[in-house]
Amino acid sequence: MSNFFFTLGVAGILTGGPFTMQPRDVTITRTASIAEFQFSSLSAQPRIFDVRVMRWTQRNGQNVLTPAPGFIVVPSVFSIDPYQTVLVRVEPRGNASPSTEQSYKVVLTRVVPGAAAPPQNARRLEAALFVPPAKPAVDPTFTLKSAGPQRADLVVVNGGNEHIYIQNVSVADAPVAGYVLANSTQLFHLRINGPLHGTDAEVTFDDAQGRRQTARVTVSQ
Repeated sequence: MSNFFFTLGVAGILTGGPFTMQPRDVTITRTASIAEFQFSSLSAQPRIFDVRVMRWTQRNGQNVLTPAPGFIVVPSVFSIDPYQTVLVRVEPRGNASPSTEQSYKVVLTRVVPGAAAPPQNARRLEAALFVPPAKPAVDPTFTLKSAGPQRADLVVVNGGNEHIYIQNVSVADAPVAGYVLANSTQLFHLRINGPLHGTDAEVTFDDAQGRRQTARVTVSQ
């Protein structure tokens, strides 16, 4: 299952109240070494935003963000007027080709005048940023576990060196979507339309580019 639905720059818009940011997902490559994000305001008031790049990992099914200083961000702090669009550029320092994909979040946080640090409820938008491995190899495994009447947990173990993205799962009655980073495990809670049968099955879903994929799934009661 190598070369299994890689995400190479996803078109999408993130919204946070009167602010939007696009695209939602960018992969840096040798030919496109600078990531660009358009940040737009529909607010009637000018606002100030801070831009930071954070290392993104998944531990015990949780997303963890830590500061990542190895990037040039322009502008790193900016004021945006009503109905204005600001172009934010992010470029890594150096040209390293990692053996495992490096995952980051570009985080834009509203600066509150007079506050030493952003308050917990400060307006914030995030976009995913990926630095691909020198030799991509993705080999995920899927397990579907019963979690009660019309409930199931889809466990995705990504033993490869590049992230995968899952949305529109065929057995789910309600939308679920999310990333599974390289060498990480994620659990998706599903609402399903009936009991699980057998010990294995096929599940279809869409990748980040909307392409339909099929995977063999181990069923666990």
